[in-house]
Parts: sequence; structure tokens; C-alpha cells
Amino acid sequence: MIITPTTPIIIEGETYDKYTVSLALMVRYNKQAQPITSVNISLIPTRVTEEGQIITADAHRRGMVSGDAAYASPDVQKAINAILLAGQEFISGRKL
Repeated sequence: MIITPTTPIIIEGETYDKYTVSLALMVRYNKQAQPITSVNISLIPTRVTEEGQIITADAHRRGMVSGDAAYASPDVQKAINAILLAGQEFISGRKL
């Protein structure tokens, strides 16, 4: 699946219409056995030249870090829950 920005990003006259994505998600537990979920996502504007060369605009990286998703905005919580659900479905499907 290709990840794209809402609107293509123009940098120095070049259109970056994709994101290179790095996602780290960690679930750990407190003493009451309640989950503490933290997330780090990095989005790097990316384009592909006509010759097939991949160009990334690392200096224009966008990111988000959440130390505890319980205190994140509702849209961030929704995204994290969707990722966790997909992870749980993978674990269950593989019987891990």
C-alpha cells in the first residue's frame, strides 16, 4: 500500500506525492496491568523520478511521538487502536 500526503508536497519545485514511513509502536503494562501504549511515526516526503530513482526529502520529515496514547487526541487514539487491532489479528491468525 502506498502512503500519500493529503496534498502533494512541493519542495524546490518538485512534487513529493508519497511518504516513506517509519512506525514504532510499543505496548507495556503498569503495576495495575493496564496497557501503556507509545507510538513514534516518521513521515518522509518521497518522489520517484521518471528514471525510477527514489528521492526523499529527509529535511522535511514530519513526525509524531506519543508517550502514552491514553492522553493522545481522539484521532491519534483511533489510529493506534486500528494498528493494535491489525497486530492482534495477525498474532491470532498465526497462533503466536
